[in-house]
Amino acid sequence: MATDMVMPVLSESMAEGTVVAWLKSRGDEVAVGDDLVEIESDKAVMVYRSDTAGVLLEILAEEGETLPVGSVIARIGAPGEPATGVSSPPHRGGEPSEERVGATPEPLAGRARRSAEPDVSPMPPRPPGHIDASPVARRLAADTGVDLSAVVGTGPGGRITREDVERASPSAAFDKGAASYVDLTGVQAVTARRLTEAHATVPQFHVSAVATMDTAHDHLARLRLEEGRGPTVGDIVVMAAARALVQHPLLNGSFHEGRVELYARVNVGIAVPTERGLLVPTLFDADRLDLREIAERSRTLIDKARDGSLTPVELSAGTFTVSNLGVYDVESFAAIINPPQAAILAIGRDRPPATGDQDGAILARSRMTHTQWGDHRVVQ
Repeated sequence: MATDMVMPVLSESMAEGTVVAWLKSRGDEVAVGDDLVEIESDKAVMVYRSDTAGVLLEILAEEGETLPVGSVIARIGAPGEPATGVSSPPHRGGEPSEERVGATPEPLAGRARRSAEPDVSPMPPRPPGHIDASPVARRLAADTGVDLSAVVGTGPGGRITREDVERASPSAAFDKGAASYVDLTGVQAVTARRLTEAHATVPQFHVSAVATMDTAHDHLARLRLEEGRGPTVGDIVVMAAARALVQHPLLNGSFHEGRVELYARVNVGIAVPTERGLLVPTLFDADRLDLREIAERSRTLIDKARDGSLTPVELSAGTFTVSNLGVYDVESFAAIINPPQAAILAIGRDRPPATGDQDGAILARSRMTHTQWGDHRVVQ
């Protein structure tokens, strides 16, 4: 009997996933441990492996298609076995099947993507009235009022593409010129949804302070002389924040069902902008790490965030976030709390304004603006 492979859960907040690329074609033999598909969650792109041997009988989710967790995306069975449900539309929701192809996540970075052979087996029949159009084409048609039933598709098998919809759009509908569209990645879409919810539902307030950083720079200079590449100002701020969270535990908590949850571990997330969107990997037990350990682990997490090799564990269980835009020459900024956390610290750049001492002498001091945003339900 054919076994269903369903859209897996890769993170606590994942409600849907996107098929990035199939690494096997329909009809291919599959061994236990073979790479099957790349899935993009709200956190990262992961390669999934089969724990079932057989033949890939049916692919039910196309590349670029986004489906809810638990939806059947493929079926694996014995050679020559008919795929279950070929004559009916693929399952798109509900509870996960009892029989499923398990998946072991593996980071995408550093892996050579396999070239899949063209799928030359006949496609299952479409239900009457079905219009074969890509998800992007459907969204564009809905936005521009184009009737897909009147559009001639030029894609594989007569599929309607975005370009087909654009050609069918009346020119009068584009007073600002021809429109183009950029789809959000899974990370960007989830970030947009969660931060919009946070902005709308969390009563946020902020306080700012300016810190003199001369002592920190002197310490960093000594470490660089001793060790070469050493910690950064951002690492010092993360260490100081972690120590402060021990003394102010409300900032290391969250508001949940009418009460405040306080967490025993201090897990500091560090916001990292990437090409796919903003990721926040976690420094676990940051209050117990010294400056060198924070620097080493932060560099590793930042590198993995940018090359796409973070694991779901490294993106989970943060209790507080530090966001540093000082490296982009930003003096101060308004951060948005990363729910369900109760606070986030926004770091601006070092700036050396001229100041005067008590004798009237002009001094240059390195100063940095720190802005703390808090959930007023937790932090009074």
